Amino acid sequence: MVMAKLNKNKSIKKRNSQSRGAVKNFMDNSSVGMKIVVILFLVMCVLAIALAVMVNIQGQEEVPGVPITNFQEISDAPKEYQTNAEQSLWTLIERNANVEDLSMYSAAIRDGSYSQTTDGNKEIEHFIVDIEELRYSFEITLSWTKGQKKYTDLYVKVQCPYYTDVIYPDTVCVAEKPTAQIKRYLPHNDYINDGKLVHVEESVVGKEFRLLVKVDACKNQDVIDAAMEYTTKWIESIYMNPGDFVVELYDTCLVKML
Repeated sequence: MVMAKLNKNKSIKKRNSQSRGAVKNFMDNSSVGMKIVVILFLVMCVLAIALAVMVNIQGQEEVPGVPITNFQEISDAPKEYQTNAEQSLWTLIERNANVEDLSMYSAAIRDGSYSQTTDGNKEIEHFIVDIEELRYSFEITLSWTKGQKKYTDLYVKVQCPYYTDVIYPDTVCVAEKPTAQIKRYLPHNDYINDGKLVHVEESVVGKEFRLLVKVDACKNQDVIDAAMEYTTKWIESIYMNPGDFVVELYDTCLVKML
């Protein structure tokens, strides 16, 4: 009976020992598994971050620009403004003109066109650049706050030169759409036959941009024709194409008669 009891105790101890070993092995194996999971998770995080950085770098690929060769000789604007202006020239020409290899060309600030003014803590520069080989001109305005260490919100405006500054009249301006360009000259007033006043403005009726020609014609077709002919020639005189606009006539005399 005593021997049986001892054997039984030994058997219980052996099972307990085996159980503790199994638990220890399980814990050890679980620990290794957890380490593997953590390592894999960290590797995936690193790969995801690296991929995001690569995509961001590709998305921020620098836009090419048309170099303004004498910019630094003439302008006091920060370097960021030169880069932005040159990129704007490239973008506008590429979007609105058919130039086979734009990288072959460069621009230059026109002699006598540069001006600089100060408005409070704002510095403002204004000049015209010409690309002689392409016969293109652009009017550029830059503005920045004095004393800034970093320039991020850049004010760079590129538009068609005013008609009195046009030196390539046979070339269509590619800096802006005709509707935006002509707004610089509106409203416009002049006199035609027998001192009749012709007034040209943007129509406020409807969504489509239209030119409204007002004249006191009183249904006189000769006056109406003269007003429309004058408007056509006026548009051509500012180096724009009359065919780019819808033009309507408004007889102001009829309103007076009501």
